[in-house]
Amino acid sequence: MNLSPIQVRQRNKISVQKWRKNNPEKYIAAARKSTLKYLYKISLEEYTRLLKQQNGVCAICKLPQVDKRKYLCVDHDHKTGKVRGLLCNLCNVGLGAFKDGSLFKEAEQYVNSFNKST
Repeated sequence: MNLSPIQVRQRNKISVQKWRKNNPEKYIAAARKSTLKYLYKISLEEYTRLLKQQNGVCAICKLPQVDKRKYLCVDHDHKTGKVRGLLCNLCNVGLGAFKDGSLFKEAEQYVNSFNKST
């Protein structure tokens, strides 16, 4: 049976979808491993080592990951790409909002100005 390239792709797509459905844990692990390598240039083993070094908690607020299906975020310097540690989603978003630290002093001064007046 000769299949066209389009038919081969379609057959492969269906096969992969079945595998994903029948092997959700393996698929999630493979996707996680691939994402870590592609985005942050670290292996799953390096992520696990960082997690153990941080005792399974966020490097800033020290709270553990709340949901076993959600991982702590990989915090990295956007200029160099160097991984700094693992953060919970709230701390990661907060750090990003402060442009990786350049607005911390201004924010601290702002909050402190209200503390002095009360």
